[in-house]
Amino acid sequence: MISVICVYNDRETLRRFLLRDLREGDDYELILLDNTTYRFSSAAGALNHGAEMATGDTLIFAHQDVHVKPEAIRRMASYSSSLEDAGVVGAAGVAGPFRLFSSMKQGDPPVDVGRRIEAPVRVQTVDECLFALPSEVWSRHPFDEETCSHWHLYAVERCLALKKRGYSIYAVPVEAYHRSPGYSMSPEYYTTMGAIMKKHRVPVVWTSLGFSTPYLPLGLQRRLKEFLMRL
Repeated sequence: MISVICVYNDRETLRRFLLRDLREGDDYELILLDNTTYRFSSAAGALNHGAEMATGDTLIFAHQDVHVKPEAIRRMASYSSSLEDAGVVGAAGVAGPFRLFSSMKQGDPPVDVGRRIEAPVRVQTVDECLFALPSEVWSRHPFDEETCSHWHLYAVERCLALKKRGYSIYAVPVEAYHRSPGYSMSPEYYTTMGAIMKKHRVPVVWTSLGFSTPYLPLGLQRRLKEFLMRL
């Protein structure tokens, strides 16, 4: 069984994208967490709650504005269960500078996300829009609600935590579409990134939005990212 878990705050977006082709099936369940009334204060808290409800061997976490077909969900679950030492597998992942790997498209009009892949690639982190963990991995290593107390970087943090414990992180060739262009970085993004760097003490954290490092002030890194996005 596969469990597809999504916390949403817009029912129409959920209907138009994630639920466009996904329905309850024989081999997967949908766990939809309604946050239209701000029940949850963080993604980590919401998704831990959803994972506690899940019955699947594979937990797939998706944004409300992701369009993905059932066969792609099954393919992602297959990678999660079959890849050696897999901790997290994602539809998009980053291994280093200019090494964003994916088979996804995003934005309007749709554009490719990074380098297109035909086979799994080991990466440092995955993007939060669509990723999976084996349920037994989540049960031992749930999302860190203290470090990720807002709505950003909860999958990035788990990738770093699981790599330290010997797991591998993969970008896998799964077709999907993410409506958002992926540029949302509120002040809480940088607060959370600072907490992640303090916790994990890695020299560089690579994400789909670029890199962060403890060796430069976060304010400077924020201004640099905002400048580059305007180009």
